[in-house]
Amino acid sequence: QNFTEVASAAAGAGAARTCSTPKELAAAMKELLADRALRERMGRAAHTLIAANAGASARYADAVAAAAEHAAGRG
Repeated sequence: QNFTEVASAAAGAGAARTCSTPKELAAAMKELLADRALRERMGRAAHTLIAANAGASARYADAVAAAAEHAAGRG
């Protein structure tokens, strides 16, 4: 549950698949093993997604710190 947003973003970007059952997972794995072009597309999509979100944790931490400073009357 902690990674719902990240998993959704990855699936939306074409970098991941969501499998709800062991049968779906097995089918997805077989497809990926058989399709090099698909693996490469998904890999590129993952790379793009990671690059687009580089530094997100630091930006989030900065925003939380700024909000805390503001709430404390120092910002």
